[in-house]
Amino acid sequence: MRGLAPAAAIAIAHLAIAGSAAAAEPPPYPSEYLVHEGEGFVVAYHPGARERVRALLPQLSQIRNELRAAVGSEVLSEVHVRVVALSLELPRVAPETPDLESGGAFSADQRLVVVSGETSASTGGLERALRHQLAHLALAEASGGAEIPGWFGEGFAVNFSRESRGARLSSIELAVLSGEPPSLSALSSEGTAESSAGDEHRAFAADFARFASLEPERVPALVSSLRGGLPFDRALESAFGARAATIDRSWREDVSRRYAFFPVALLGLLMWLAIFVVGKIRKRRAAAASSERTSTRPRRLRARVIHRRLETRGLEASAARRDGVSVPKVEHDGNWHTLH
Repeated sequence: MRGLAPAAAIAIAHLAIAGSAAAAEPPPYPSEYLVHEGEGFVVAYHPGARERVRALLPQLSQIRNELRAAVGSEVLSEVHVRVVALSLELPRVAPETPDLESGGAFSADQRLVVVSGETSASTGGLERALRHQLAHLALAEASGGAEIPGWFGEGFAVNFSRESRGARLSSIELAVLSGEPPSLSALSSEGTAESSAGDEHRAFAADFARFASLEPERVPALVSSLRGGLPFDRALESAFGARAATIDRSWREDVSRRYAFFPVALLGLLMWLAIFVVGKIRKRRAAAASSERTSTRPRRLRARVIHRRLETRGLEASAARRDGVSVPKVEHDGNWHTLH
């Protein structure tokens, strides 16, 4: 491919995509389904999802343009979409597709994506589910059906669909605080992001897809190398222009820088809030104690005055009793005489 002129290389690439697109026809949709056709999309949907689907239809072309830019190929020229009301409808609507995961499923051979209205009860949820499955389909189509590790395919779809951003951020932050991010070999050895690795695995796989797309030409170069027959590891090195160990180290350093700051900042904020609250409580207690002292002081003063008055009256009464108990006397010529 490198020895060919650019125009010839592009022509061969498009032929490869066209060859992979020469696929089987999708299964017929149920007769009760409503259908919308336009701009290469055939959307058949259960009447129960009518309002959500109609709100989403104007965005289909924009989603396709985003995916074409992401993979660097004119993918998804023809796409069949099925929106089922319940997962139980899948065998009837698309019998050859796998079980619904991440709110949907796809079949590259049939250019078909299936999403469930059951798991995406809002228009936003339906859009994320559709973006997820279209990302899978676009990656498979752009790579010419090349073998792509499940963790990378799922990570690419999760990152593109923008699903569960808050949960993914929390998973990565907790993992970074408790230890180092997993290596690419660990992601690869754990299989797909739908395995027992769970949410943390999906979060890191999606973050590597984010990291790979920081430079817009990386993922298209990766897809082009896959389409040209290179295995994934070598295609990844070719796209990054670095050895796998260097790519792994750069990504993990990026994760540590990007996500370690938020927990530390949050911890600092919580500590500051704790100090602030404790200070406020102490001030309130001090103010309450001061108010209590201020309010009891007049009562104490009044009590003291009353007590002193009572003591004074008691002394005066005692003196009066002492002086007034005896019979009145008068002095005359130096002698005291009793008055009768």
